[in-house]
Amino acid sequence: MTNKDPEESTMHGASRTHLAEQLSRRVLTVNLDAEMAELWKGIQPEGSGRAAKTLVKHPDLRVTLIAIRGGIQITEHEVSGRVSIQCLKGKVTLHVQDKALDLSAGQILALDRDMRHDVAAAEDSVLLVTVAQIVREE
Repeated sequence: MTNKDPEESTMHGASRTHLAEQLSRRVLTVNLDAEMAELWKGIQPEGSGRAAKTLVKHPDLRVTLIAIRGGIQITEHEVSGRVSIQCLKGKVTLHVQDKALDLSAGQILALDRDMRHDVAAAEDSVLLVTVAQIVREE
């Protein structure tokens, strides 16, 4: 595929020297299957059991792909922006406000700002996490 518009970019296969520029392009396409395959290759057996890659990075928007091995937990945390978590593969359980919420492939969950949550992978899973931030002009 040839990109005629210099503001367009394809994520997979990009050189690392242009990664920062590509993350903030005005138009960006991402091959999620290829990115997931690369993430799985990066998870070391003796490591944390997870890997993440930022696919889009703007001051007010971030999209991150996260691969998690079954049995691994991401400890409780909060994000200052609104968050959507889409399960692309597998099954995870999120604990939010004393509730356990199961999320399977094909489902999406949205959280308001500053909501503490953790994520536990019941099986090998991939999540697409989108965070929308408020950018205050000074």
